[in-house]
Amino acid sequence: EGYDFTNAVRDQGHCGSCYTEAFNQAVESRLKIKYGKKVPVLSAQHVLSCNYMTEGCQGGWPHLNGFFAEQAYLVSDKCAPY
Repeated sequence: EGYDFTNAVRDQGHCGSCYTEAFNQAVESRLKIKYGKKVPVLSAQHVLSCNYMTEGCQGGWPHLNGFFAEQAYLVSDKCAPY
């Protein structure tokens, strides 16, 4: 029996934020692999609201979210719910 390195699938609802949801879930999985334990669900809303390089609900590029994460920070979904 293996270990699941993913969190639950999230629904982007009416917002075209698949690029942010995919980025966050990839980061969560990498953190689980690195630390070998459960990590918090990362906030898509924080990235959509604070990353001036994306187009919010109108789409965007995951690599710009990576640049934002390197230069700023990511927060949990409890801090900034979707």
